[in-house]
Amino acid sequence: MNKNALIECVPNFSEGVDLGIIKQITDQIELVDGVMLLDVDPGKATNRTVVTFVGHPDAVIEAAFLAIKKAAELAKKNSKADKQGKSTVVYCKRKFVRKRQGMNDGQVEVDYTNSEEIKV
Repeated sequence: MNKNALIECVPNFSEGVDLGIIKQITDQIELVDGVMLLDVDPGKATNRTVVTFVGHPDAVIEAAFLAIKKAAELAKKNSKADKQGKSTVVYCKRKFVRKRQGMNDGQVEVDYTNSEEIKV
């Protein structure tokens, strides 16, 4: 992969009110070298926060994975389901897009084989 490659990631998280929780999630993104957090947009009306960050593909994947893991941990800690003994499972799929010889413009192959399961 090109060392100068740059991708953008725009996930949203099911928290739009508690800035402390949002900060814990975005802190995970900022821990990863090579990633720049561009925007954090909490939406109180929808209880969702949209986060935008960019960086090298490997770094962005790692940052997204850490943010999702932290969000799942916080959701479990703060949920009623946790008090009832249920567990939270988040499946993270790292998507790899390839263009093979002979494919037309705009055609790509997506490989989902490197998925990871986070249990919190």
